[in-house]
Amino acid sequence: MRILHLYRPRLPSTRAQAIQVFRTCHALAVLGHHVTVLADRGHQPAELWMQMGLPPTPTLDVQISPFSHPGLAGLWFRRRLKRWWVGAPGVVLARDKRRLLSAVDRLGKGAHTIVLETHELDSGEEDARAKDVEARCLAVSDALVANCGGTLRAWVDTHAPSLPTHVCHNASHVHCTGTAPTDDHVLVLGTLRAFKGVDAMLEAMNELPYPVKWVGAESSPRVSDHISIDGPIPHGEIDQLVSRARVLVAPLGDNRFSHQLTSPLKLWDYLGTTRPIVTAQTAATDEIIRLSGITMHRFKPGHIDGIREAVHEAWKAPARSPFHRSWHQRATELEAIFLEANNA
Repeated sequence: MRILHLYRPRLPSTRAQAIQVFRTCHALAVLGHHVTVLADRGHQPAELWMQMGLPPTPTLDVQISPFSHPGLAGLWFRRRLKRWWVGAPGVVLARDKRRLLSAVDRLGKGAHTIVLETHELDSGEEDARAKDVEARCLAVSDALVANCGGTLRAWVDTHAPSLPTHVCHNASHVHCTGTAPTDDHVLVLGTLRAFKGVDAMLEAMNELPYPVKWVGAESSPRVSDHISIDGPIPHGEIDQLVSRARVLVAPLGDNRFSHQLTSPLKLWDYLGTTRPIVTAQTAATDEIIRLSGITMHRFKPGHIDGIREAVHEAWKAPARSPFHRSWHQRATELEAIFLEANNA
């Protein structure tokens, strides 16, 4: 099968979106499909495979723009997209709604099968423009696949799509058996973005008696001496980091994203270890708990005392069995969706 992942990530990258796209494309290629991804130029593109923690595979065509200038990179992208589009019929896994509509407007749909992948619902009650974009994408698509049940319900409630709909969660390469030594610290992965409840999390951790490592931040605010805040590391090194921490924390806020629209990549990485997990009590984490069967130590979003209590509980908790959802599993699920849409 000939597949184009239409998203335009920046590669290499430590951002969750780019990791999810790259790992998905690699897993589909390993299944034997001919997969193309067109990417913006990240830092040190020659180190792509090392930084992303994957070996090259001959059926994955990663094309990185030679230009850093936005205008030239955009021109390069449109030309490479056209080159793929006018080729033999294939599957377009489209996560970028506006670029999907631009491609169809310029080049027509042709004989391609379009599967719209969504990790959000941009439209609200007063956002008519975003709602129109979403509706137009549904009109040219053959199937809709969402990152979690909450995102799919939001699309169904807003648009009542008539095309086939599916849920396909994130995955992870992390699968630890518990043989790694334990370092007595609390580990938090991710950026310091306010909508993820970071302010409450930092305030709670300022009073914790345990060492805290926060990895993935763009900046380093003033915090207590027992909290270290560092920048992101290549995703290929994450398994070594998460397998050693005593407690793993996934911040979430009190908003629609955290309650309904997310399937955090870091949570799937955490699940692949034997370490206790602390995260917010939301419908999104309810869904992951049901799928994995793993108990987590949870707090009400934004509740500082609840965060501290959950971390204290996790610090005392015993090791658990790991749960591993692989990128191969995700690719196999997508492959079945593509075949169904192709044969409809």
